[in-house]
Amino acid sequence: MITNTLIKEAQNGNEEALNEIFEECKSLITLKNRKYFIIGGDKDDLFQEGMIGLIKAIRAYDETKSSFKTFALLCIKRQILTAINTDNAGKNRFLNQSINDFYITEEDDFSYDNRSLSFYNPEELFLAKEKLNLLENYLEGLLSKMEMAVFRKMEQGYSYVEIAEILGITSKASDNCIQRIKKKINKFIEKYELN
Repeated sequence: MITNTLIKEAQNGNEEALNEIFEECKSLITLKNRKYFIIGGDKDDLFQEGMIGLIKAIRAYDETKSSFKTFALLCIKRQILTAINTDNAGKNRFLNQSINDFYITEEDDFSYDNRSLSFYNPEELFLAKEKLNLLENYLEGLLSKMEMAVFRKMEQGYSYVEIAEILGITSKASDNCIQRIKKKINKFIEKYELN
């Protein structure tokens, strides 16, 4: 059983306490990651992300605010979702980089499942960059200053909690801002039929 004393020991660096919490929470992590997946990944990847979320929960837990189980489940879920979103954003990261930034070497893997750009033809890269420019122009005219600041941090792969810390706003404000941005991007996609 996870007690506040055990959590405090883990927060103070007691490895045995940390391992005991890990053992107790393995089933929670498995339960949380069961309904998610990462394209090209497996359940072990999500389990590792869940463990990272658990570590964050242990470090940040304050017994005066909620039960550890509730807080840990929240942190685990957020870490898994952040990993999924970051992985999904990584598939489109080439849109934010110049075509000239990519060089082909003999060591490049040209297999289909490699996420390198080597199998994209120049026309596809050009069209993708044009779509990105169109989206950015659309958003610059539509987003508030705060939404644009949050959007820029999202592009860099920050989680909503990290964005809140960087911009000096609450996590709730950051999350609400991200939800508004997503709605505006979806309207753009519907308008221009970009799938």
